[in-house]
Amino acid sequence: MHRFIPRGTLVLTLTLALALTACGETVNMAPQLRQRLDNPLFAERYWAELTDRLVSIQVNDKSLSADEARRRLVDSLRIEALKNSQAQTAKRREGLLGRFVMVSDETDGLALLLADTLHLSPEFVTYPGPELRLYLSNANDPRDVSFPDPSARDLGLLQSPYGAQSYTAPAAEADAPYRTAVLYDRKLRRMYGFAQLGK
Repeated sequence: MHRFIPRGTLVLTLTLALALTACGETVNMAPQLRQRLDNPLFAERYWAELTDRLVSIQVNDKSLSADEARRRLVDSLRIEALKNSQAQTAKRREGLLGRFVMVSDETDGLALLLADTLHLSPEFVTYPGPELRLYLSNANDPRDVSFPDPSARDLGLLQSPYGAQSYTAPAAEADAPYRTAVLYDRKLRRMYGFAQLGK
């Protein structure tokens, strides 16, 4: 015999389980999620959406008013998620940010150069290619040079044509800072797109 669980209660239970996991109050957070949260662009979106979800629960779930413990839990998780979201926004502002523009193939999403890492955003998308690689260059517009130009630093093969990912970046020379992140297919000698990096 199956016990009926009201939809609102089930949604709240699942959301609270996710929130507890996300806030580190349990050890059930998947290692892959922990690793993805190292990417400030992914983490900023994750914590902002979790904050919004918890606010929605506070406003719309009428059963919370009858359960003081759950109400306090949702409120404390919302506060923690908001703090994490704000911290990731501040972290993003420390780096150089740019949006990919298409050159030969549709490419979209954000690139963030922060310290020694280039991060791509969760909404990053492009088409697959036989040897797609990410580069950093000090060219303002990589279309104006014979790419890869002498300043271009190869960060390696694109991990995926979709979604958040991160790459270790070599330090730029003091007199030649990185200005663009470039998506280039080395086998086809084809520039898919680039993002101009700035504050």
